[in-house]
Amino acid sequence: MLCAAFASAWRSCNIHFVIPNKFRVGHEAHFAQVATHFFDYVRSPGSLPAWERAFMLAKYYVCAKGVELSRLAAPDENKK
Repeated sequence: MLCAAFASAWRSCNIHFVIPNKFRVGHEAHFAQVATHFFDYVRSPGSLPAWERAFMLAKYYVCAKGVELSRLAAPDENKK
């Protein structure tokens, strides 16, 4: 077991994580959790963990680079 709360099982070439029901939330509830954390960080920027800042910068870079590459790959499509 990877951790006491989570179990994993090998199935062919994939790892499947078994998440206990007490940790499962619906889409809307998860969105509310993420939004709450976001607004907490907006109100108090110093509360943003260092690892989160690095992850946000990486996600921004990947998104920006993807847009840049998409514009290079199909220049005629982007002019519409």
